[in-house]
Amino acid sequence: MNYSVILTHLNECGYKVSAIPSKTAEIGYLTVELEINGLPVTLWHVTVAELAKMPSFLLADPSAFPRLAHTAFYPENRFASICVNVPDAVSVNFERPELAFEESLKRHVALLSQALTDSEWNTQELLREFEAGWLGIVEQGSTPFLCLTESETPEELCVLKPREGHLDLGQYYLGYAEGSIPQNTFSPINRALKNRQTTVGKGFVIPLSVAKPAPWKKDELADWYLALLSELSVDVRTKLTQQFAQKRSYEFWLVFSARTPSGITWFGIHFSQKKSGKGRKTLPFKKSHLTEWNLDPIEVLTFNKERLMPRSGAEESLLNKKVMIVGCGSVGGDVADKLAASGVGRLDLYDPETLSLNNLYRHILPPMYTSFHKTQALWHNLTSKYPWLEVGKYTNKLLDLRNYELLMKYDLIVIAIGAPTQERLFHDYLIKEKINVPVINAWVEGYGIGGHAILEIPGTKGCLRCAYVDPTDFSRGLVSNLNFLAPNQDLTRNHAGCGDAFLPYTYIASTQTALITADLGVKYLLGKIRESSRVSWKGSAVDATENGFKLSGRYHAFTRTLEVLPLLNDECDICNG
Repeated sequence: MNYSVILTHLNECGYKVSAIPSKTAEIGYLTVELEINGLPVTLWHVTVAELAKMPSFLLADPSAFPRLAHTAFYPENRFASICVNVPDAVSVNFERPELAFEESLKRHVALLSQALTDSEWNTQELLREFEAGWLGIVEQGSTPFLCLTESETPEELCVLKPREGHLDLGQYYLGYAEGSIPQNTFSPINRALKNRQTTVGKGFVIPLSVAKPAPWKKDELADWYLALLSELSVDVRTKLTQQFAQKRSYEFWLVFSARTPSGITWFGIHFSQKKSGKGRKTLPFKKSHLTEWNLDPIEVLTFNKERLMPRSGAEESLLNKKVMIVGCGSVGGDVADKLAASGVGRLDLYDPETLSLNNLYRHILPPMYTSFHKTQALWHNLTSKYPWLEVGKYTNKLLDLRNYELLMKYDLIVIAIGAPTQERLFHDYLIKEKINVPVINAWVEGYGIGGHAILEIPGTKGCLRCAYVDPTDFSRGLVSNLNFLAPNQDLTRNHAGCGDAFLPYTYIASTQTALITADLGVKYLLGKIRESSRVSWKGSAVDATENGFKLSGRYHAFTRTLEVLPLLNDECDICNG
């Protein structure tokens, strides 16, 4: 890359830029001399062979300035990095690198100018990015501390050592409060707690009402900690100094939770005695006592629903929702997983069948569950993945579930059995008994042609029978008018004669159908859909036509794939009285 052109261009733009040679290049560095708010500022750029991203500049001698937002201090080389360029936010014109340097330098100067002239903005940004600032002083390769509590009050923790050779949750220090372990037998937390030994140390959770920016350098940690103590609320300080301070140990973990502009932030300090042979000591609260301790900042991970669920895309508000899923095959099993991943707190699964080898390539469950009842296998699989999920497992068939008291317990019923006659019989029961629970019926068509999900919300126009109005004479038809394959065709295949018939479709087809079904269910549970609705996805017709099957008129006319549409058919005799 021609740095001479870049140097000339930046100077022509009014910047005071100089080139400095290195051992390997005539121009190894660029320096930029500035003055911001009366302060001399020097920026350094280390030359690169290829411009694969926006060029970066380092702040020289950062100790000459107050703690600046969006910077990370490197004591070993007396520079601070400046975070202004998000790697994937811009496409760099590498053919005109001088323009990229000009733009990047503008961003660096603008950020530093605001940080040095607007102290209130700088402080708020430091608080907003507290976690990044704290991680900047955490020693690389140190073991994180996984805190399992959700308490907003001071709390003592049981601390467990990491398990050597483990790459799961067992690789962390674990801190939990007595009696806070989830009841879920297969929870990842319960698995992580097995066969762990208690450390010789003590752990405490300290909530902070007032946060302060993270220290810029590790050697500032002791003074920063003492200043933090002085700003604790009276009740928290009292518990810390009167109750927790009575504990003696060779090491302590103080885990802090603080409210920042970015939300609740967790961080910690590990205290270890410099000379453990002198006996166990209490937590140090004075500068004179700190001389006997090593203080190390630690990364604190949390395993609580308030933080993990939103961060992972799950809706915490769905934890109080209870959903019945009937049919746990390739579609229903996938629907269960996606509802769980969305945050639904209770799933009751109903299916009489076991998982067979023939199911493996289009079922979400792995081969280890072969010969298990599908509901039992899903119960184990889902509770192993989602720690706050409750799962009920049952072997009842759909028509066995015609029970008013049972059905009225649910916020939503999902039926994915691929048996239209049974679904219609069940629907008649719901109408007759006035069961006021929304129902989704979902099915996938063969040969990759498409899939469908319909949501019936009692009290709104549109029902299951709307999807069965015969488009030719508006009578109650025998097949769904939503289907993309024409009626009266034997769509099944078999490899072993009678009793081995199956509908050919791929995991992609069942997953796509599960996606539209789960999406429809989640939108209803969140109050985003308030009327009976339908949604379909349309695939390629190549496989169907090559196998000699006819397409329905709807396939040719349908253009609104994945779009949620009203379910109501104006010719439905039920919806029209």
